[in-house]
Amino acid sequence: MVKEGTFRKDLYYRLVGVTIYLPPLRDRREDIAPLVDFYLEKYCREHNRQVELSEEVKKKLSRYSWPGNVRELMHVVESLVVLGPKMILPEHLPREISEDRFSSDEVVPLRDAVREVERRYIRRALERTGYNKTRAARLLGISVNTLKAKMRKYGM
Repeated sequence: MVKEGTFRKDLYYRLVGVTIYLPPLRDRREDIAPLVDFYLEKYCREHNRQVELSEEVKKKLSRYSWPGNVRELMHVVESLVVLGPKMILPEHLPREISEDRFSSDEVVPLRDAVREVERRYIRRALERTGYNKTRAARLLGISVNTLKAKMRKYGM
């Protein structure tokens, strides 16, 4: 854009400073527990609530792959504080976290892994299209009937 003259050169050089590479949260598992603790304390204070996480919840949060990185972690913790009971148990976690069997280094049968990925992609396509099945099917490159059959198969 600077070359085309559509963006000011001086502003570009003010914005472009030091590039810092920060690996995704799934590659920094040691950072998950301290971040959860930090945001739990922060949101408990902000919302005037006292919420605790069970040990099993802490383990599940640490094993989850966090595709949305820290922002996703923040939203999950805040939702637990605002909407959850005083003691958060695994059943209070969002389904994608409580059922995330593939976030650790565990090896599972390929058929199970493929089903899980397919289920996630279908859910993501539905969410992106506001649960419009026709548009979701188009996004996924399958027919609406196939989408409906897969949704029944996965209890969606």
